[in-house]
Amino acid sequence: MPDSTPLSPNTPTPASLLADPLATPLSALVRRGPVACSQDNPVREALELMRRGNVGSILLTDPDGGPAGMFTLKDLRDRVALSACDIEQPMRRVMTPNPFSLPDTAPAFEAALAMARRSTSRRGAA
Repeated sequence: MPDSTPLSPNTPTPASLLADPLATPLSALVRRGPVACSQDNPVREALELMRRGNVGSILLTDPDGGPAGMFTLKDLRDRVALSACDIEQPMRRVMTPNPFSLPDTAPAFEAALAMARRSTSRRGAA
């Protein structure tokens, strides 16, 4: 079923995306906002949000709502499951702090370069 989300006036049309997809601003490629919660939420609550959102990562926010960290399924494996961590502890203890980010106006090629340089496969949109 096609996505029925209305496009903003600045959103490139599919034809313009095909013409130069790497020049497309990141904001035009994001279909929905990130799944997010406070870095003070318990691990259990963040995992439930990830399950409900059917996502492999979650953005953790600071008290002002800004990005504080990321938590991925790899973090779940390495920092929670294999460490037998208490899932009632706050996310700030198991998250990857200070995530790298680009402005939503950055072209897609900048994101591709940044991901290649950092050997990352996960991206968030905030």
